[in-house]
Amino acid sequence: MYERIGTVDEDTASRLSAALTRFVQIGGNPGQEANYQTTSKLPLEILSPLPLDIDFVQSIAVRIKPGGVLHEHTHDKINDQGKIRYHIVLETNDDCECWNGGVAYKLEKYGIYSMQPYLPHKSFNRGDTDRTHLILVTNGEYRDS
Repeated sequence: MYERIGTVDEDTASRLSAALTRFVQIGGNPGQEANYQTTSKLPLEILSPLPLDIDFVQSIAVRIKPGGVLHEHTHDKINDQGKIRYHIVLETNDDCECWNGGVAYKLEKYGIYSMQPYLPHKSFNRGDTDRTHLILVTNGEYRDS
């Protein structure tokens, strides 16, 4: 299940997008598997405005081009034990779906979501624009600011 736990403002989202462009090279072709890149290069000052108490572990940038898919997968409880994954939606469209545990969700632009990574999950982009998420893997928790 995806649970919306907060939002980022447009300025913060723009700075995150710019940081991804600078520090992460994610591309891809329409209609293909999603491209993603794991990095620990994002500067902490970029992340500090987020309403998260972050004991930063890593970030994962995911881009799904129009017609693309992120195939169903799960994450290992043992390797991820104690870590929390937050999805920050930077780009999306009305024809994107994220599935978790057999249920489809429409994640809103600038939303911050938590989800259950041990359940099967996948994403589709049937729209005409990219879908880009920043996933933060942390040991921290969301704080209501």
